[in-house]
Amino acid sequence: MSVFSLWRSVPLPDKLCSTFLTTMAFAMPVHAENIYPLLHVDRSTLVEPPTAIVHFQATLRHLQNDGALDAGSGMSPRPDLDGMAAKPWLLHHVAPDFSCLRDFGGTCRADVSAQMRFLDMFSDHPHQNEPMDILPDLRIETTEIATGHAMYSKVEDMFCSPHAIFSGRDMIEAALIAWSGDDLLLILDRLRAVMGSYNYRSAPQISAPILATLRDAVLYMPDPWTVTEEADASSSYRWHEVMLPDGRRAYVAPAAGDLLDAGGLSSRICFDLKDGTARIRAHIGGGD
Repeated sequence: MSVFSLWRSVPLPDKLCSTFLTTMAFAMPVHAENIYPLLHVDRSTLVEPPTAIVHFQATLRHLQNDGALDAGSGMSPRPDLDGMAAKPWLLHHVAPDFSCLRDFGGTCRADVSAQMRFLDMFSDHPHQNEPMDILPDLRIETTEIATGHAMYSKVEDMFCSPHAIFSGRDMIEAALIAWSGDDLLLILDRLRAVMGSYNYRSAPQISAPILATLRDAVLYMPDPWTVTEEADASSSYRWHEVMLPDGRRAYVAPAAGDLLDAGGLSSRICFDLKDGTARIRAHIGGGD
């Protein structure tokens, strides 16, 4: 089942009643307010991603979990990739005009191939040689690329991860709530913005107690790609596990267009399609 097929409309009553509860913050364990002020949100041209992009990201997550993109791996043919090895398969999906837009750190070089520009952004290597010479020894970090969304921003012929921007300080604060010695960058990659006012419940059930009501919240999601489905006679919900600002775990069921990347520290990835194949086209807002 595709990622976007898991998402449909979130029933209005849960969202509407959260708006009412906003006036009763004294009754809530976490007050109904903007914990982190929102600076900017991009949601004007949200569309469902093509199936090819959804399938590409799902395959990429599988390769990540399988360790196929780690150093010393990823160079053996795989039946699930039609006989291609994992790392060459990934480079095959890099568009020839892959670019780094608004790249403040200048890390996207113009004097090398698109594949080398891609490796500059998503692996740790000495910025030399050709892709096939260094691939066996590289670890390619693709968490940012494999982040599936139910909706994407349509930018010309590209499909870019939608985002809401909070300040860097607020992003770090939200990430540190979940930090316990793990890779902080991995935690930052799993921050998500839930736009609008929503109830956050103690379990993935509409009948579960409400732990908080938050508006335009940036929160850590332990597993952004896992959805718990719930359905009754009249409605259906798709629940995501989050960590509240006070450190408790909770569940929220945002509408597809209300769950965005939390920008500011993270970047945006853009895809396009070529003859029905998903390609990684651009990395927006990066730099060292």
